[in-house]
Amino acid sequence: MLKFAKMTIGAASVMAAGCARDGVSAQAPEGKGASAARNEIAVNADVTVTNGADGNYAFEYKAPYADAEGNFDFSVREIGDSAVNLTFTIAEGSADGIKFMPEGADAIWIVEKAKVDNGSPTERYVGEQFHDFVVSGDGRQLSLTDDNNDGVLYRYALRFDLNGETVVHDPDTQNGPPH
Repeated sequence: MLKFAKMTIGAASVMAAGCARDGVSAQAPEGKGASAARNEIAVNADVTVTNGADGNYAFEYKAPYADAEGNFDFSVREIGDSAVNLTFTIAEGSADGIKFMPEGADAIWIVEKAKVDNGSPTERYVGEQFHDFVVSGDGRQLSLTDDNNDGVLYRYALRFDLNGETVVHDPDTQNGPPH
């Protein structure tokens, strides 16, 4: 059985300014010369998943460059042309037993929003913009890299397993401008 959370979607609700910068660090890739290195920024996102009274699940995000619904805006000036190393962590207080799907590419599906409008991604991501999908051994963290250099608005679906039930939440991510 597949359950979706009710939520308000809209790129206009993405917070572009005034976000707390807790959990953010910038770094250059190891082993590359400073002039050839592309900056990277680490963004940590806590996700709380709870059972709603209406039978759906409720999702709340606490992350820099995101609103409480999980809509990210990586087009902000502070990020510039940096790649984003994004880590989602299931927060304390979430539904008992909830984990990310065990395979990284199945734990987050991503598609250009223009291709689904307000719908959900229907399959695993195909492309080069997002890569290095990894789920931790305990299923509580999902990490990936967003090259963040194409200026595209994406819809992503975080996919969880809750005791055999697939739970999905699908907010948006705005990438930085093309270079």
